[in-house]
Amino acid sequence: MSTAGLSIIAFEPVSPAILGGFAVALGESLRRDAAVSGTLMVPKVALDDKRGQYRSRALMSELASWRSRQGVAGFVLGVTDRDIFIPGLNFIFGEADRGDDVALVSLARLGPRGLRGDPTVEARLLKESVHELGHLLGLDHCRRRTCIMYYSNTIEDTDAKGPGFCGDCQASNIWL
Repeated sequence: MSTAGLSIIAFEPVSPAILGGFAVALGESLRRDAAVSGTLMVPKVALDDKRGQYRSRALMSELASWRSRQGVAGFVLGVTDRDIFIPGLNFIFGEADRGDDVALVSLARLGPRGLRGDPTVEARLLKESVHELGHLLGLDHCRRRTCIMYYSNTIEDTDAKGPGFCGDCQASNIWL
């Protein structure tokens, strides 16, 4: 494993305890040390009352602030159960900010029961997390439907992805 670590932050009410196995799988996928590092509250300003959804940028701002306060050198991934969006889209599965080295994924649309032992939801969470962290590694979206960097517009898109990066994406990035 690499010394460049990955800190995973659970936004309440996601329990950090259920993310332990996920952290191991994510670390193995990216060949980095990964650990659940804490819990944050969802900021009230994140909620868009009209939409009933949460602004992903507000949650990512919380992650960036946490990263700065803690002096974390590696990437930070937030996991929330809230339905997140960015202006112009109905919803998103996740988002990454290369400038702050933070990414966010949401469980809200990955399955009906959340992460509580559902292997389909766990696989989807892993794929979406690797995708967002791929952006932090400098990768853009890929045109290959089976590549992890393919843009997921639907849950079917996520399910069609393989577990990793295609050969072209691997070849274009020295970190993979």
